[in-house]
Formats: sequence, C-alpha cells, structure tokens
Amino acid sequence: MSAATQARSPSALPVRKVAAGGAAGAVTIIVVWILHAAFKIDMPPEVASAITVLLSFLAGYFVPPGRNDVVVTPALAEPVPTASPR
Repeated sequence: MSAATQARSPSALPVRKVAAGGAAGAVTIIVVWILHAAFKIDMPPEVASAITVLLSFLAGYFVPPGRNDVVVTPALAEPVPTASPR
C-alpha cells in the first residue's frame, strides 16, 4: 500500500472515511447499551471504550474514499482520482 495523504476537502462535510468511523463509534455505544439494558450484560467501561475505538478504526480503514474525495500521493505530488474515469 502506498503512502498517501488526504487533501484538503472543498466542503465542510466529513469525508466518507471519517463519517464511517464516527458512525461505527456511535453504533458500538448503542450496542453496548442494549447489551446492558436488554440482556443484563455488564461490561467494564474500559472494554466498551476499546471496542468502540477498534471498530471506529476498522470502519475508517476499510471504507474506501468517496468518489469526490481527493487522495494525494507524495511520490507523485499531484492528486490521484479515486474513481475510474468514464
């Protein structure tokens, strides 16, 4: 995998990867709450927090950049399109 950085977004909206990480964190918190409320499963806060961090990281890592997201590869020093041209 090549080293690439995210270019400055032209919008105030979060890019797809950031949104996926945030959504995964929120979903994890809700699941932990449901496990406690419905099934009386107690989980130490540190474990719930670690699960949230891991799932948020995995979501952000595996979700590909959006069609309009620009990824800049330092070796090329120019934007690389994330969608194939049509």
